[in-house]
Amino acid sequence: MTFSANCMYRHGVLHINYTTYNTRCDQDSINVKTHPYIMALGHEDEVDTKRHLYWYAKVLGIYHINVRVSGQSQRMEFLWVHWFG
Repeated sequence: MTFSANCMYRHGVLHINYTTYNTRCDQDSINVKTHPYIMALGHEDEVDTKRHLYWYAKVLGIYHINVRVSGQSQRMEFLWVHWFG
């Protein structure tokens, strides 16, 4: 995997499409300035009941880069986060 043009692009909002429990399409968004806090399911493969089920973070930045994988150009999105622990 290699960077295309060695550029990284910053965004203020990330829109996430997902399917609800009743198989309907829905969308959520993360906005760095107004709604930066997220939670994610954590430790899903561990059975330890003392661990918390979710991880919490504040999104500091939303980015994308263009990469080349096996000769094909692809867009890769990623978040810069501060994990709360």
